[in-house]
Amino acid sequence: AILESYEAETVRLVKEMKIPSCGPHEIRVRVRACALDELDLRVRQGKFKSFVTLPMVPGFQISGSIVQAGSSVRGLSEGDQIVAIIPLDAKQGGFAEYVIINSICAVKKPPKVSFEDAAASLLDGLRVYHMLHYLAYIRP
Repeated sequence: AILESYEAETVRLVKEMKIPSCGPHEIRVRVRACALDELDLRVRQGKFKSFVTLPMVPGFQISGSIVQAGSSVRGLSEGDQIVAIIPLDAKQGGFAEYVIINSICAVKKPPKVSFEDAAASLLDGLRVYHMLHYLAYIRP
């Protein structure tokens, strides 16, 4: 899906697009799940116009498998199952079959967590972690 403007009828589905290769610090991910949440709605409503440049492919929380890793990527490799947050200023999002992202945006998905649960819980999990550790100062 491509978001071309902030008007309701301008999201269009594209059946095929060229799959780009990744740069030295990037990974190409075959998307298995993409969360749809309030962030996507706010982007769609134009609330982040200063960050988001149209046209763009929405979807900011993904899980999937790495199909290509750049030459400078460390700690992740082809075949790894990952979960990632895609930055708001990225032109490519998770509402696609493949996405190219900077490797620092991704971490390995725990094996016992489904792709769907991993993508859906990532941002909220980070919010909770941040609140407990940095706002409430709770320590183990």
